[in-house]
Amino acid sequence: LFEPNDIITEALIEEELRTVVENFEPRANILNIIVESEREGQGYRIKIIFSVKNEKGPVTFTTFLEATRGN
Repeated sequence: LFEPNDIITEALIEEELRTVVENFEPRANILNIIVESEREGQGYRIKIIFSVKNEKGPVTFTTFLEATRGN
């Protein structure tokens, strides 16, 4: 979270999230990951939309990543 606050960092966070979910939660089928910078560059709103194998309907998980260093 100490990288430049730009679209490249958003894409890197998305890629890392996708890799982690694919590696550690094989039941999840990722439909979309949305990473948006918020709070004047102080963090990122994360939304992961996925389906669970053998279950109906998508699931949406939303969280906020923020730097806590120095707080």
